[in-house]
Amino acid sequence: MRDSFICAMLVFALLICLGTELLSISGLLTKSAVSSFWLIALLIVALGLRWQWRQPRPPLKTSAESTPWSASEITFLTAIVLILTVTGVVAFVNPPNTWDSMTYHMSRVAHWVQNQSLDNYPTSIRRQNYLSPFAEFVILHLQILSQGDRFANFVQWFAVIGCLIAVSLIARQFGANRQVQILSAVVCLTIPIGALQIASTQTDYVLSFWIASAAYYTLLLLRASPRETNLLALKAASSIALSIFTKGLAYFTAFPLCLWLASILIAHKGARVWKIFAAMTALSLSINAGHFARMIALYGSPLGSSREDGPNCVLMNEPLNFATLTSSVLRNVSVDLATFHSGINTGITLAVTVIHNLLGLNASDPHTTWWVCGFLIRTFPFNEVLAGSPIHLILSLMALSACLLSKQLRARKELVVYSGVIIAGYLLLCLFNRWHPWMGRYHLPVYVLTSPLVAIVIFNSGKRIACNLAGFALFAMIVPYLLFNDLRPLAGKENIFTLSRNQQYFLAQRDLEAPFTQAAELIKSHGCRSVALSTGWDGWEYPLWVLLNQEQKPPVHIEHTQVNNVTSKLTDPSATPANRPDALIEMVDAQAARKHSSQFESQWRQTFESGPLRVYFALPPAKSDTGKGL
Repeated sequence: MRDSFICAMLVFALLICLGTELLSISGLLTKSAVSSFWLIALLIVALGLRWQWRQPRPPLKTSAESTPWSASEITFLTAIVLILTVTGVVAFVNPPNTWDSMTYHMSRVAHWVQNQSLDNYPTSIRRQNYLSPFAEFVILHLQILSQGDRFANFVQWFAVIGCLIAVSLIARQFGANRQVQILSAVVCLTIPIGALQIASTQTDYVLSFWIASAAYYTLLLLRASPRETNLLALKAASSIALSIFTKGLAYFTAFPLCLWLASILIAHKGARVWKIFAAMTALSLSINAGHFARMIALYGSPLGSSREDGPNCVLMNEPLNFATLTSSVLRNVSVDLATFHSGINTGITLAVTVIHNLLGLNASDPHTTWWVCGFLIRTFPFNEVLAGSPIHLILSLMALSACLLSKQLRARKELVVYSGVIIAGYLLLCLFNRWHPWMGRYHLPVYVLTSPLVAIVIFNSGKRIACNLAGFALFAMIVPYLLFNDLRPLAGKENIFTLSRNQQYFLAQRDLEAPFTQAAELIKSHGCRSVALSTGWDGWEYPLWVLLNQEQKPPVHIEHTQVNNVTSKLTDPSATPANRPDALIEMVDAQAARKHSSQFESQWRQTFESGPLRVYFALPPAKSDTGKGL
């Protein structure tokens, strides 16, 4: 049953990729076309299931897992279901409101829906075009079919269920009994940085699921029969390709897994392995082909841009050497050690800085640190991008050490190699990526993969009693994270049930609620049907889509203007003062306000200013300007 769920998720993902790309090519990302695609897909799947049901099936095998369930196993499963139910309700009630959702996750989906295509478009927020788009593909279908963002958070929520199932299956492959498999899921579900984003549109759990799926199929290959090898290899390759299609971090975290997969296939097939390698490569490239083609057309590289905006926003470390790796590992580990206590966090910051100084390194080296950040461990325990996971860090280090050093566990080769794959992926992640305060969420795939090892080591140390104590302790630890999430609070005077949906969009930036609401109401009161948006590289765009289009039929058309990056070449060349949008919204900071506004004074009249927002309405074009470009 669990195996079927993983396989079904894989088939669903492949259908999403195929359908989205095909409909986009035809400019048919519309409700009727998407509905028709899924009706046809469901019909084909139903016919396939009917055919399979008619085939003779071997008798069900009995196993040790058919033994009576213990009280602790039932309790843990009940707690898992309860947490998933609560977070499912949160996912439904709470709208997308993470910073990344406001700037690019949801904004890019809104542009795709508007354009009825995945084609690149001019935008000041370049991440909307170049970052891997799988999670947003799923949101796109949900957005089109539901005509809103009510189900956007469920992409990550379902990925969590996939992770729980995948880690339990990985534990089973290591010979773990049912109790250890359940404990693996408990360890995975109670990772603080993960628990805080279960009901969000972040993509870290989606990435983690595909990597865990690939790890599971790789482990299956170790004992696969020759007849099963090809299909399992293609499933593993698809999972790895989908991880890359979800988040570029997969290039680092999944690379050691690719090497392990390749070595297993070579051992199975010898000189004939090139055939399955060719098939795996073709399948992987086909999954990413559309996105790669769009990036090559825009940036000249399938990887898109390595910079956010300007020379100081490079995402990769420079140079790549042992000193960089040492510094990055120290700082990445320290992020996960962050606690509720500011004094302890200050002490961690000081200790890591002193170690850097002793080694002749700089903890805030601009070549290995993202430009807006100096090294500092921050105290935001309930923030989904800044929270630490100290307990899981300690458990993971103990489990990995035990698998590599314990005589009993070291004798099991697959445990040693699996541990090495996790460590190698973490080191590659540290080596290549510049440090920033929210690195902790990039470690989520590592903690997910380590969950089965943690459960196995706990069981070996104290059997059932140790498993029970660890499970209850982890569930108790995670409760505050579920109740007091900064962006999705369940407790307190202001929680998701007392705040309106519009208010919840702004929980990460409360000071923006009034300016955005007032600006949207002003624009709608003037009957504007098209709006130009002038913003910086990290502007909060998505709330404007929501507020401007509430109770609006047809929806307001929004497009970026004054774009100062490579996507500016995609601007409509037919734009003139005579056919420009009805209104212009300018998002500026205090330093850039006067500089930006002066660009609009000749063609626009400013009528509103509050916080970072200014609203302009179009002036009638002069007769001599009707043929000039904007």
